[in-house]
Amino acid sequence: TTPDNFYFSKQSWTASAGQTTFTPTARQAGYITGQDLIFRNGILLIPTSDYTETSTTFTLNDSTLANEIITCISFRSVNSSSSVYASFTRNPVTLVNQSSYTASGFTLVSGNELLFLNGTVVNAQDYNIAGQTITFVQAVTGDLQVVQWTNNNLGVPNGTPVNTDIYTTVGQSLYSFSF
Repeated sequence: TTPDNFYFSKQSWTASAGQTTFTPTARQAGYITGQDLIFRNGILLIPTSDYTETSTTFTLNDSTLANEIITCISFRSVNSSSSVYASFTRNPVTLVNQSSYTASGFTLVSGNELLFLNGTVVNAQDYNIAGQTITFVQAVTGDLQVVQWTNNNLGVPNGTPVNTDIYTTVGQSLYSFSF
């Protein structure tokens, strides 16, 4: 069986001073509002807290400084009957000095997750999932965003995401990895 189609587009802007509105032109037809990850200088932004969006634009709540980098990665999944469906859900959680969190209001599927804490991706070596509980290697505080990829028609996460970890080496600027 052929897997559902999975598409993403990435677009970046070098912002001008005071800019708030951005228009992604690379999005595919059938885009579903809310199916994107928006970053400001590499930090994941939170919908409604940091920006609002429509099907054609997103507007930052705080204006940019000159030369800030704004990036929008938009996703869409399409099944065999050409119906577009959400590629992921985004589940916000506020943590206060917690070494674990048990999912509430959504189903956590280990292997389908992408975690961000205070806008920064959480390395797979810094947490473990057992059932509906995420356990961190040490207590954490802040905004946890649990991006939970939707399974496609083959029962695997859309786009088959894979976490790849690598340790940095002083003086090395390029790293290869298999995907």
